[in-house]
Amino acid sequence: LAISEVSGDSELISRIKKSYKKDRDIQAILAAIKKRKSNSKPKRERQQPKKY
Repeated sequence: LAISEVSGDSELISRIKKSYKKDRDIQAILAAIKKRKSNSKPKRERQQPKKY
């Protein structure tokens, strides 16, 4: 369920966010996503140039 699908009850949304912050599994997933985004480079930069 995406937060955007919940009707505009900001108190409910803040409760959901707080409960996610306490969950270690969620924190690990968010950290992995953040790490992946920071390390993501265009494919050309990652690949070694071909030596003929």
